[in-house]
Amino acid sequence: MFITAMNTKSEITSDDLRVSSQANDMSSLVKALRKIRSQRIERMIDLGCGYGGVTRFVADYFDIPEAYGIDMDDRRLPRAKLRGIKIINTDLSKETLPFPDKHLGLVTCFGVLEHLVYFDNLLGEAGRVLENDGYFVVAMPNLGSYVNRIAILLGYQPRNVEISTKFSPGLLPGIKKGHIAHVHSATLRCMKELMQCYGFHVIGVGGSSPFRVNPNGRCSGQSDSICPQFEQTLHHCGKEVVTGWEPLPGRQLRRTRWRRNRTRCAVQSRIN
Repeated sequence: MFITAMNTKSEITSDDLRVSSQANDMSSLVKALRKIRSQRIERMIDLGCGYGGVTRFVADYFDIPEAYGIDMDDRRLPRAKLRGIKIINTDLSKETLPFPDKHLGLVTCFGVLEHLVYFDNLLGEAGRVLENDGYFVVAMPNLGSYVNRIAILLGYQPRNVEISTKFSPGLLPGIKKGHIAHVHSATLRCMKELMQCYGFHVIGVGGSSPFRVNPNGRCSGQSDSICPQFEQTLHHCGKEVVTGWEPLPGRQLRRTRWRRNRTRCAVQSRIN
């Protein structure tokens, strides 16, 4: 099955579904994108673009003329380039983005943070390159999901906190084993506080479930990244209040409203 936007370059292919959890749940992404109220977005970047399917979809959704994609996989970047994306090979854990300050209107990041040891460089760079009225959309596994809570309660290891590249010890029965390079995850509360430390104010939260549990107890989905629950955050830089989506520790959805102002956030950070 293909999910299309404005042209054939926006098709979500089987390769996109295989490597991207977000590609397996485009409906939650569309709900988030509908909440973005911006006059015109001239430039965007997708941090961890993979084959570029989701990147192209977002760019076409807003009719963005200049779309960039960052990835470290040289096998995927050429495919993204064929979709009209300007590709960049950069290590998001330590390298700076090749843009001046306040250059981009939209930054997206789907399924990347869980692969990093620390989130500081990526979040700091995202805030630096965003315009004052720009947007930041993030998706990542939720460490506080019900599945992870049950796993820890029963003495099992959360799927998205790996301790070995060779083995997958301690997982709940029915969870697919195999190295997926997920070294970190975070709770919703943790991510909100960290975003505020970097000058963002969360403007909305919502759930995303790219995988379902079959009657036999196994998680099903076409992506290699088996994440029972996903965390998706929409951040807004500016004075306008908008509503976005971010996952919660269950299937229910909740909306919250926040404002963002760099000066006010800095004051709040010092007070806290």
